[in-house]
Amino acid sequence: MSDKEKIDWILAAHGSPVIAGLKSANLFSIEEVRFDNWQQAVQDALAELKNKDLRYYPLRRFRGKILLLVYNVVDMENLFADPDRRQFLYEYGYPLEYNLDQCLALLQLRMKNYSDFPHEIGIFLAYALEDVVGFIENEGKGCKLCGYWKVYGDVEGAIQQFKRFREASNSILESLKTGLCLTEAVRQLSLSTDVSA
Repeated sequence: MSDKEKIDWILAAHGSPVIAGLKSANLFSIEEVRFDNWQQAVQDALAELKNKDLRYYPLRRFRGKILLLVYNVVDMENLFADPDRRQFLYEYGYPLEYNLDQCLALLQLRMKNYSDFPHEIGIFLAYALEDVVGFIENEGKGCKLCGYWKVYGDVEGAIQQFKRFREASNSILESLKTGLCLTEAVRQLSLSTDVSA
């Protein structure tokens, strides 16, 4: 299997909500030793999707793995335009005058300096602000629902979101199993259903 095909499968398994346009960002890790050139494979996979807004950012290296953030730059900028989210990040040392590149660089630095994930990463991953705050205040305990993240606020909304994420992921993975490439699998998903509804 080529590096590009491996990345297609990883993106399908862990990045479907982003490449399907349902979520601004997702995290996943890759093992460096499994790739001749993982950077080129990720660039090729994202370029092939023909969505100029999809990007990736390496956040951390650990034990032979790279932790990548795959994100839609426009969705991320819209997410960070929210004054409550900006204020929250400011309280964690991020610049109040939002700049995505600066915020990603600071997140990367904080990832390197912490043994655990810095709590504000939930903001980057488009978790509801009340869920991020609830996680911090409750130290990760006592959530109302545990799915793609721990929910402390709107359970019904989260259930619907999680369902759309699963449907997109399952559809793209099933399409890859039939031999379609990632681009065709995403196209088929968008033709077969309105996953953003």
